[in-house]
Amino acid sequence: SQYNREQFSLCLAELSKIHDIIPSYQDSKKLQNFCENGLELSRAQENKKLIERERKLTEQKVRDVISQCSTRVNTFNTMDELNSCLSEAIELSPEDIEIEQLREVINQREYKKQHAASQKAEYQNKVNAGIKLYKVAEKTHKKGKLTKAITEYEYFINKNYPDPKKFKNKAKRNLASIRSQLTVKIKKSLDICKNQTASSNYKAAFDACKKALQEDPSNSAALEMRGDL
Repeated sequence: SQYNREQFSLCLAELSKIHDIIPSYQDSKKLQNFCENGLELSRAQENKKLIERERKLTEQKVRDVISQCSTRVNTFNTMDELNSCLSEAIELSPEDIEIEQLREVINQREYKKQHAASQKAEYQNKVNAGIKLYKVAEKTHKKGKLTKAITEYEYFINKNYPDPKKFKNKAKRNLASIRSQLTVKIKKSLDICKNQTASSNYKAAFDACKKALQEDPSNSAALEMRGDL
């Protein structure tokens, strides 16, 4: 304590006066060593208390800063903003566990944000891929290539791409329309083939059957009629 330190200092001061007169008086040297050691120990204890007091003040300052930043953590958009708030605490205690915990909050939020953005981009890529397939089938359809359009529409439908704009419903309606058109076209070609065969106009009959098979290569009636020519 300060009292002990003052007492030891006083002791040494008095001994110094004695030694100025009598360099070695009875056990004065022994007493001098005792007072010197006591003074050194007293100073060490005072220094230790000072260090502990400063440590507690520093710890409290760190806790206060972290507490303030913790209440605001949801308002920070970036790690830099959090670190700016924590700057004083980071300077005093850069490896504090609570600082790392707050940083982890920002890291997790950033990860979730990036993951959500990645999923959104992946979803949109699939949507775009599906639309591209639909457009290819639609273009073929408009060119009048009905059989090929059927294949392309069916391929698009079966790919199971996300379809927020309901292109699959359009594709199904177009398929129904194409199949109806094909039925009419094939029947017309078969009728011509049959009539031309009856009239012994075999070339015209063959061409009509060929046209029907171009629309439906597996049509049994067209294959049979052509085989009879």
